[in-house]
Amino acid sequence: MAGKAMFGGKPGFVKMDVLNWFNYLAFDVIGDLAFGAPFGMIEKGADIAEVRTTHDAKPTYAPAIEVLNRRGEVSA
Repeated sequence: MAGKAMFGGKPGFVKMDVLNWFNYLAFDVIGDLAFGAPFGMIEKGADIAEVRTTHDAKPTYAPAIEVLNRRGEVSA
């Protein structure tokens, strides 16, 4: 049917997992407040944060959310 989305048995509703997008938003807001610029996760749609050892060093990229989620395992 045109104009009607159906997912999970309820017409007009769509289920989607937005947890990753909430994480991206949180990181971009924190980056903007703390460092004056967002990390760009919302724009990229991915858990990718630029990491530099010095201001003029070549950037590398790390999965920031994954690193924070695993901090307990690494600390132990």
